[in-house]
Amino acid sequence: MAIDNETTEPTPDQETPLDEEGKPVPDLYYDEESPNLVDVFMGHPEGEKTLGEIGDRVIRDFDADWDASEERRNQFKKDWGIFSGNLPKKTYPFAESANTHVPIAFENTTRNWMRAYSELFGDWQDVFGVSPLGPEDEEMATLLTLHGNWQLRQQIPDFKRQMARATLLFFFLGDVTIHSYWNPEIQQNRHEVLTLDEFVVPYGKTSTMPDYSDVPHRTKILKLYRHEIEARKDMWANVDEVIKDHIPSLEDEPEETISDHLAKAKGLEPEVNEEKSPPNAPWKFLQYEGWLRLPNQEADRFCKVVVEYKSKKVMELLIQEEPDWQDVQRMESQQQELDDYRAQMQAFLQQQQAQQQALDQMTQMAHTAAPSMGPAQTEAVNQGIEQAQAASTQLQPPTPPTWTQSPDAPMNPDDPTTAPAPAKRVPVHLFFDRVDGGRARTRVRVDAVRLQPSGQHGAFAVHRRRDVRKRPLLHCPRHPPAS
Repeated sequence: MAIDNETTEPTPDQETPLDEEGKPVPDLYYDEESPNLVDVFMGHPEGEKTLGEIGDRVIRDFDADWDASEERRNQFKKDWGIFSGNLPKKTYPFAESANTHVPIAFENTTRNWMRAYSELFGDWQDVFGVSPLGPEDEEMATLLTLHGNWQLRQQIPDFKRQMARATLLFFFLGDVTIHSYWNPEIQQNRHEVLTLDEFVVPYGKTSTMPDYSDVPHRTKILKLYRHEIEARKDMWANVDEVIKDHIPSLEDEPEETISDHLAKAKGLEPEVNEEKSPPNAPWKFLQYEGWLRLPNQEADRFCKVVVEYKSKKVMELLIQEEPDWQDVQRMESQQQELDDYRAQMQAFLQQQQAQQQALDQMTQMAHTAAPSMGPAQTEAVNQGIEQAQAASTQLQPPTPPTWTQSPDAPMNPDDPTTAPAPAKRVPVHLFFDRVDGGRARTRVRVDAVRLQPSGQHGAFAVHRRRDVRKRPLLHCPRHPPAS
């Protein structure tokens, strides 16, 4: 059953705002499935106000999270210095003394990393697999295995290197964050490992979910050059304004503490001219995913927002939700029950009408022939009419679907406007957090697996149908996102 796009309309109790001339301002309508709400909001006073508030909210949340996690980044910088052998110079009273370094951390961490990586990804011809549970599952398992391996080995060229980074960071930090998404510029799926310089979550909030679904928001720092920004013109708003607004600098906030430290350890320290920035400095954007209150909404919605950090301009805003696939099954099942009931009711009414017509015809014929019939014939006719009447009373209507007979909100199944409740919408989480050493081979119940299109996000996801949690195990392109 197709799921109609929802259009959000103003609530009746909202007061109609007036413009400077005292004329009513048109109501703000927007499609919740829109790939970018910025264009719609920019043409309306309430929408422009909302964009300003969202931009401020994203910057404020990020700054708070960034400042709160500064100590952890500094600690990582110190630990990496020990790991790489880049020790600080000795000070008084040992100044100019030998800076002896025994690479214990380097040796132990590297050995564990190499062993784990070779075990997990040593067989690069079979990096992804689906195991069947029975003979009837073998064909589906083979297809999913071939497709998964093709995706990871051919369609994501740097997947192997990304996994090398992931395993090293896991042994070094005990925590790895990965971002899976579709890159519109290169038309490829991406599976990027993020460092502490590139991703933050609210400080003091411990996440135990593998997709960060238990934190209110999360933010990724995007560093994009001019050609990368221009490639997003079809999806982003305010592109030309941001490019013309300012020339980016390598010293622009937020500072990249870890990246700068690693570059300096390699002897790479760019010269920054205060009058003219190097031509290769990127613009910095914040990709924020979290719960926000939008106009004409009665509850917070899970949104994706992209904001240029320096100007606070909102480039992209969308409701990053999709129908819950389990609730879609509920809705489709209820709709089928309702369709079956209505078909049975139609057949019941037709049969009831046919019996009534036959009874009326018998009655009319008996009334017409009554003067010429004897007592025995009249009794026989009357018995026939009584039997027809008894048969019509025994005919029972079909039982309506149980979900329409709820004591709290009963529905009339015969009303053409009656329909099952729409499938609830759930957030789409694209960041994954690994805090254990799970194996690369993915084992699922193939007889309970389906490929489900993920709506506007342009991907298919493999789900466990009998698991309450939605587990996207593999993303593969269905089509590029609509422009």
